[in-house]
Amino acid sequence: MEVRLLDANEVLSKAWSEVQASGVPESLYEVAFREAITLVVGARPVSVPSAVQGRATVSSDAPDEAAANGGEIDTEALIRTFAEESGVDVAELVEVFYFESDGSAHLNVSGRKLGESTAAKAKAVATAIAAAYHFADDEPTVSVEVIRAECVRLKCFDKKNFFTHMGAAPGTVLSGSGSSRVLRIKSNEIKAALQGVVTVARGTKE
Repeated sequence: MEVRLLDANEVLSKAWSEVQASGVPESLYEVAFREAITLVVGARPVSVPSAVQGRATVSSDAPDEAAANGGEIDTEALIRTFAEESGVDVAELVEVFYFESDGSAHLNVSGRKLGESTAAKAKAVATAIAAAYHFADDEPTVSVEVIRAECVRLKCFDKKNFFTHMGAAPGTVLSGSGSSRVLRIKSNEIKAALQGVVTVARGTKE
């Protein structure tokens, strides 16, 4: 019996259709999408970074974007879009941010460069990561679980005061409850807030 091979576009489109038909919450779309790909192609499970698991939403264009790059997102294009939409120079953003091939955003500097206190560092992380998803991927919100993972990675996570820090992150507003809490972008403040984080992270003067 002849076995028909699926091309990348077909695999991604089919996987995305399965996710949309599954009824899973939007917060789990990206995880479900990767698992669906695994089921479609019959491959071994793909490891999903903890930060990506907390993404608040996933763009409906994700399969097409990934298919155009052999299953990976064009990270250079994300940085360019980030720069164009935020007004921050590409060279400055590259010093401070990087994107994984799955589209997840991270800071490219050590936590100590983000502020003098744990609170200042955590708020800087929140503003920076929320801005990255907003400007590069047009996301109006980001799950606090994404921020939590990055704060842990950069050693500025204060479990007792974490949500207090999130509620005071410049350029955003904390909303929701429990593990579903998200940071919503303040469109009239996020550009200035992002520039402030970039300036501090790069060690330059205002």
